[in-house]
Amino acid sequence: MKDFWILTSISDVKLSRHNSWYYRLEWYNYRRHEIHITDVDVKHRNFKTRQWNQIIERGTVWSVFDNMRLHPTRTTVDHDPLVDADYQPRWLMDLEQDQVETLVAHREAVLEDEARHQYDRLFEAHDEQ
Repeated sequence: MKDFWILTSISDVKLSRHNSWYYRLEWYNYRRHEIHITDVDVKHRNFKTRQWNQIIERGTVWSVFDNMRLHPTRTTVDHDPLVDADYQPRWLMDLEQDQVETLVAHREAVLEDEARHQYDRLFEAHDEQ
């Protein structure tokens, strides 16, 4: 399954503990059914070269993107996974909030169904012995 991300919020610019300004973007990762974070420093080169500034200037949440990756080692101070800002997100489409709610509910149902089938298969194999 291809990974795609839904932008759920963009914070106002904040001052970091390193005296730099950054935006925090929150994403819903469809495949993982998890919320992830991207902190984008306005002074870093990737802010413009990876077009994060365009996402922030657009200011449109409920947008779907791909071409993003979780950072392999870094997390927020709250241990939330970070989306690596060194990748350039690719915009796919905008959605309405009710469409996002439907997608999230569908993904949750699919994951619950997969877990139930895995549980059933475990005990079916045991019953056959």
